[in-house]
Amino acid sequence: MKQLMLLIILGMLLLAPIQAQVLPPPEDPIVTPINGVLVMGTQEGFILLNTWDGTRQLIAKDIGGPVWDRTGTRLATETADDGFSIFEISQIAEDSNSHQRQISQPRIFTADRQVFYHQIAGWSSDSRYIMVRGSASEGITSNYAYRHWYLDILDTETGELRRILEIPKQTPMESVFYVPSDRVNILLDSIHNAHWNPIYPEWVFVQPIGYGNDAVTGEEAGWFDAGMYNYVTREFISFVTLFPQTVISTTNWSPDGTKLAMNTMTGITVIRFTIENNLPVLRVIADGVDSQRQAVLRWAGSGDILLTGIPEPYPTSFVTHIIDNTWYSKEFVAFDSIERGAGGYVALSIDPNEINRVSCLFFDTIYPSRLSPNTRGQVTFTDGTPSRLRSEPGLHPESSVVTQMQEGTSFEVSGDARCVDGYRWWPLRLADGTTGWAAEGTSDETWLEQIP
Repeated sequence: MKQLMLLIILGMLLLAPIQAQVLPPPEDPIVTPINGVLVMGTQEGFILLNTWDGTRQLIAKDIGGPVWDRTGTRLATETADDGFSIFEISQIAEDSNSHQRQISQPRIFTADRQVFYHQIAGWSSDSRYIMVRGSASEGITSNYAYRHWYLDILDTETGELRRILEIPKQTPMESVFYVPSDRVNILLDSIHNAHWNPIYPEWVFVQPIGYGNDAVTGEEAGWFDAGMYNYVTREFISFVTLFPQTVISTTNWSPDGTKLAMNTMTGITVIRFTIENNLPVLRVIADGVDSQRQAVLRWAGSGDILLTGIPEPYPTSFVTHIIDNTWYSKEFVAFDSIERGAGGYVALSIDPNEINRVSCLFFDTIYPSRLSPNTRGQVTFTDGTPSRLRSEPGLHPESSVVTQMQEGTSFEVSGDARCVDGYRWWPLRLADGTTGWAAEGTSDETWLEQIP
C-alpha cells in the first residue's frame, strides 16, 4: 500500500508538469531570438544551444540538473558518480554584441561517497557556493523512509563540503515540518525538492513527503507539503496556510530572490518571499493562473520573465510573463531539430545586454509607454502625491527609496526600461544629479509623462 501511494505521489510530482494539450507550433514566434544560451538534455547528452544562431555544443553525457548562477555565466551540474561539475560560459569576442559563446573545461568536485545526491538546490549570491540535496540508506532499498536526508553546501573554490542539515531515517515529520491534525504518526519519507534562496541564504524551499495514518479511519495515509525551511533556526512555514492547491513542481528563485512560480493542481501560483522587520513574510501574488497547458520551468534571469514549455508533440520552449493574473507567452525556441528526452533539464542564460528589452516584451504590447530613452519628462499626478525614486527597479527589499519626487519634478530618461513586479521602471536622472528608477504607472493611470 505504501509503495503504491509513493508511486502515485511521485507520479503526480514528476508527470503532471509535463502533460500537455496537443497543439500545433505557435503562429507568432519571437522574431528576434534571445541572445543567450539554453542548456537541455537530449538523447546524445546535455547540449549548449546558442539561441541566436541555433549552433549546438555537447557539454557532457553523464551530467544532470544544470543550474545557472545569478550572473548566467557559471553552470553547476551533477555527474554520474555523484560529484559536481562547474562550467564557465563566456563570449568569444570582446564585442558586447557578439552572439558567439564558449564553454570552459569543467572543474570536477568529488562528492561524499556515502551520500546519493539528487539535486543541486542553487547558488549563493556571490556565485561561490552551491547547495545540494541528498540522501543515504543502509543497504540497497527503494523505500525512502529508510534514508537519511541531507542538505550540504559545496565551496567551489576549496572543494569543501559542509553539512547544514541532517534528518535521520524515520524521523517524525511533525518534528521538522508541518503536519495537519487529521494525520497522525507521520514519518518523513523524502524531501522531494529544494531551492536555495540566493538573497536570504538561511532559507530553502522544500517539498517534504511523509506517511502515517488517518486520524479518523486509522488507515495508512500520506501527506506532502511545500514551504520555506530555515536551516539555522529550524523554522518551517507551510504553504498550506497560504493557498489550498497541491504544489507539483516549482521554478528556481527569481533573480532578486523574492519569487517562486509553482505548477499546482489548478494552474500556476506565484509567491513572494521577503524578510521584513527581521521576520519572514510570504504573499501570494498570482494564483490559479491558466497556463494554457504550459509548465513553468525556470525564471529566465530577466525581470519577471519565465521560461515555460510544452514537451509534446512539439518540444517547444516559451518566454512567459504573468501580468495582472493573466498569462502571456510567445514561442522562444522550437526543439524540432533536437532529439526528444529533454525532460525538465532546461536552463536559460540571457545576455545581460538584452535583459531590459526582454523583460518588457509583453508590457510594450499591453501597456504602451509614454516615455522613451534619452528624452525628458516630469512627474504628473492629479492629487499631488509624490513618486518614489528607487535604487533599483522593483519592489524587493534591495530596491530602497532614494528620494520622493514631487508633482512637476522634471527628469531625464537615461536608458531602457525594466519591467518588474507589475510595473515598467525607467532609469531617471534629476536636475540635481540624483539617479534612480521610477515606475511609469499602471494600466489605469500614468505617473510619468514625456515633455518637449
